[in-house]
Amino acid sequence: MIPLAAKTSPYSLVLGIEVLLAVLFATSLHFIMGPGGMHSFGHAAYFGLGAYGAALTVKFLSASMPVAGR
Repeated sequence: MIPLAAKTSPYSLVLGIEVLLAVLFATSLHFIMGPGGMHSFGHAAYFGLGAYGAALTVKFLSASMPVAGR
């Protein structure tokens, strides 16, 4: 469904991918903290480190955001 929406606008494909990543993050955190009853900050740490690394790549290497995210 998302690739079909990308034919109209490339932004919709990027937005769809970001939404699916957030859903995956939230679902995995739910399964650990809900039924498992464990508290995990590892998810947030890796999520934050990835965003921080991408931001530093954009800032110091003057790379575009798609290059920093890979």
